[in-house]
Amino acid sequence: MAVMQPPIRWRDGVSAPSDRTLADEVPVAIVVNGTTVAVLLATPADLDDFAIGFALTEGLVATAAEAGEVEVFAHADGIEARLAVADTGALAARRRTITGPSGCGLCGIESLAAAVVPARVVTAA
Repeated sequence: MAVMQPPIRWRDGVSAPSDRTLADEVPVAIVVNGTTVAVLLATPADLDDFAIGFALTEGLVATAAEAGEVEVFAHADGIEARLAVADTGALAARRRTITGPSGCGLCGIESLAAAVVPARVVTAA
């Protein structure tokens, strides 16, 4: 997992430490029946509910009970939320294959490793 830095504010050309609380956002892979269905940025809380909500919204299950129990695993590159659903054909029909042109840029990413790309070092010059 990435090392969290304290927030910094920028005002009138000067940076200073900030006491604001910022929500964490990390790559979360939704893994259904052993296949990564999507990688999204999310706050790493209540991920079992998040995964079930995703499965419901995507039409992979009709009820939360059909999603069963969610297993959450932390990795160096992010978090996996794994669930098993009955194979209804909905999984293949809803597979995401496009890259999003805006937002967080993770649409279409198929693994946590692909989601975490080291940032290029930028100098003041």
